[in-house]
Amino acid sequence: MESRHKEKLTFSRYFWSEISRGYIPDENETAYNAKRERVYTFVRIPKETEKFMFYGLLQCADSFLFIFTFLPLRLFAVFMTLLKRPWAFTCGLSSSQKCDIVKVIIIAAGCGLMHQVSALA
Repeated sequence: MESRHKEKLTFSRYFWSEISRGYIPDENETAYNAKRERVYTFVRIPKETEKFMFYGLLQCADSFLFIFTFLPLRLFAVFMTLLKRPWAFTCGLSSSQKCDIVKVIIIAAGCGLMHQVSALA
């Protein structure tokens, strides 16, 4: 007959096992490190999200500033080219110059359409 002696479960042992959940960092260092890394990753997420949102804000600011600073200057250069050589519109303009003209047309059309929308209605 096997005589195993079971320890009595006292309130203090029960309470300690519930608090520690049977997990003691000294005994299981790798599991402790894995859990700690998951917590650190969870804590870093808002910071990384904010950095990404700030990068997006800078990209939007760059696009906005390009439209209102460099695009008019580039369009002026296209018109100067067309004044010097009127036939350049069909064969002499580069694709980037044609793209700039299309961008200005799209912006003008968008502004014209937005002017028709009432914000109070």
